[in-house]
Amino acid sequence: MLYLLNENLEVIARGESLDGEFVFDPETKRTLKDLKAIATATATANSIEHDSKIKLADLASLITDAFSEMDLPETLDKRGIVVAGIKAGKTDDAIMLELIEAGIPVRDAYGEFKTALMAAGLLLKTKERNEKLAVLLEDFAPETGDDVSDMVSLMMEELPRTTERQAMGAIRKYAKENDLTLPKVKRLGGWKKKLFDWIVENPTESVETMTVYLIELGRPETVAKRHADTMRLVNRIANGPDDV
Repeated sequence: MLYLLNENLEVIARGESLDGEFVFDPETKRTLKDLKAIATATATANSIEHDSKIKLADLASLITDAFSEMDLPETLDKRGIVVAGIKAGKTDDAIMLELIEAGIPVRDAYGEFKTALMAAGLLLKTKERNEKLAVLLEDFAPETGDDVSDMVSLMMEELPRTTERQAMGAIRKYAKENDLTLPKVKRLGGWKKKLFDWIVENPTESVETMTVYLIELGRPETVAKRHADTMRLVNRIANGPDDV
């Protein structure tokens, strides 16, 4: 268990994984001076009394015992949930459902998801993303549709969590700003656009009904499984949970 301290070295929360400038980890060695400062900040409320000649390990143990007995709020390991989900190959919607089930309000789930991705280095901040886009698209002058497709692939590879549609949108914006005429490329969308339009129009329908619709579009059931979490997340929002 880790403990979050404020700038005055007073303990304010506990959690399995914490981010912050001041985190007390019983397993991490600190100087005796640091430990005495933490003990002094906490002593008023929790009576961490110690001899001036106390050993470092003993003082660390006293602080840990005092913190463990305190009634501290649990800090949710949002980044841990997101990183574990990404490593397990879960969809974004599945991970957001986990955040909601862990106590994050539905209205905040997407924002917390993005924040956790950025904290873990899995998503670029807007400024960083724009800087990388500028480098990738510098002197880009496609002559064929394949040139555009190659750039889309490069952007998806170089920019974390960039979709084909997002990459194409950035290229179109670049072309407009630089008075470029893009060669024809294979149209994006197709059955995916139809599916998402259907979900928007039918937010309370079941995963089973969505599966039937996809089969009617000529897609296999495996595709439905990949989008099942999206349907469940939309259901959760559409059905108006208490924390919306």
